[in-house]
Amino acid sequence: MPAEPIDPKTIDFREVVDYAERAQAAYWKPEEIQQKYPLYVRVEDNQEVDVQYFVERDHDQQLHTITIRGTANKKNAKIDLKYLQSRDDMLGIDLHRGFKKAANLIYPEIKTLLGGAKNYKVRLTGHSLGAALSTILMMYLQVDGFTVEKSINFGQPKVTDGEGVIKYDSLPLIRVVNETDPVPLAPPSTLLSGLYQHMGPELVLLRGEFYSFLTRFLAERESVNNLSENIGDMDVPDHYMDNYITSLRGKLNKANLILFADRKKYLD
Repeated sequence: MPAEPIDPKTIDFREVVDYAERAQAAYWKPEEIQQKYPLYVRVEDNQEVDVQYFVERDHDQQLHTITIRGTANKKNAKIDLKYLQSRDDMLGIDLHRGFKKAANLIYPEIKTLLGGAKNYKVRLTGHSLGAALSTILMMYLQVDGFTVEKSINFGQPKVTDGEGVIKYDSLPLIRVVNETDPVPLAPPSTLLSGLYQHMGPELVLLRGEFYSFLTRFLAERESVNNLSENIGDMDVPDHYMDNYITSLRGKLNKANLILFADRKKYLD
């Protein structure tokens, strides 16, 4: 079954900022993460792919929170570039080859940190590469019988094709994107690389208090159009996590939902 539909007028931007601050913290040193998030279980860094992540355990809420760092070095960049698809036997779908390799390496470590506590809900977040991996981990966790409560991620590239999107459409994912961030439009969808599609609805951040919202179906259509129509307007700094947080905080006191078709009026 598809995930429960979201009313975009009821989005809690304080909650989204909370997820965003975790995604940013994944880039910090372990001692800085521990100071900010004292309920953490451990900060780990898989040496083969050099992906840092941290896991928090809240016994009162029976909740685990998994946060994964985005692209931070040459090893991470090589993962991003391996965008031909390959079959994932556990999920029964095709995945971005580089993301699949990294997820396969860190998932056993994360399962160990979760300690088999399947009665605990799981939340996930990440930015860029970390967002892609958190989405794949959502699928792994669901297949393994964990309860995935929610994932909110930032600047996520695509990880699978239409078959994968439909099969895991029930997962509670929200993708947050800056309108001029080019990374969510990657990788290119071709017969050679794979016909990539996005999972989940898209929360589109615009200037100040303004934002837009697309269902998964509309987000996929618009991502295809945007890549060809708006490539000159896309700005790599708008992929930075600092800019995501600045934009989100601009919506804390007042948030104004506008039509996606009118979005160009609300860009800086």
